[in-house]
Amino acid sequence: MSEMVMQPSTAQPLVSVIIPTFDRAAWLGEAIVSVLAQTYQHLEVLVVDDGSHDATPEMVQAFCPALTYIRQAHAGVSAARNRGVAASPRHIHQKHSGWLFEPSLPRCIISPSSIMLRRTLWDQLGGFDERLPACEDYDLWLRLTLCTPVVLVPERLIVKRGGHADQLSRCVPVLDQYRIMALEKILTAPLSVPQRQAVLAHLVQKCCIVAQGAQKRQHAARWALYQAKEQHYQQQLAAVLRAVEAS
Repeated sequence: MSEMVMQPSTAQPLVSVIIPTFDRAAWLGEAIVSVLAQTYQHLEVLVVDDGSHDATPEMVQAFCPALTYIRQAHAGVSAARNRGVAASPRHIHQKHSGWLFEPSLPRCIISPSSIMLRRTLWDQLGGFDERLPACEDYDLWLRLTLCTPVVLVPERLIVKRGGHADQLSRCVPVLDQYRIMALEKILTAPLSVPQRQAVLAHLVQKCCIVAQGAQKRQHAARWALYQAKEQHYQQQLAAVLRAVEAS
């Protein structure tokens, strides 16, 4: 069996979660959802399939590109864990070129201070959504990467300074609620089946995170809203997966 690696083009987080698996498709999804639903979000998930004979590859597809999937010939759990550690990305905030829609779903991977685009494309996109108090760049880049590839200039031309007390990521609570709004907006756009599947998987994940945070902080209304959203998008994702299996 040849080795297969299916990997998202996202930057390396601070924590890598390695999940070795062998013929456990029925339980693997629950493990992945548990990791993706953690309140700490600056992490990556690497699933190492140690030569499974079941539906593991098809099941993992539902979570891409939120994780890295590695398939290898059966070599045992120790080899699978070592393979996962060896594959974890080492370049923090590495940028990429090409069609970046699915890699842009987990987090914002384009900086507004680093991008140049034609005015005609700006007018076509409609600019930033002024209804969003935060994550307006995430929303715009989803719309942009859906319709055009992005070309990376390889030179390092910008110095960014963060960590300030007044930056939006610190001042605006529950940022994921605005990412959810952006994902819900893009769900109404013409999407391919894999794109729709990926958007729904990220909606389930982010709604789960917001619902768990609200429950922890005893925000009953927010918890009920996002729990309902999570269930709604889980149903939509299941319907897409059934349609894919039937085709």
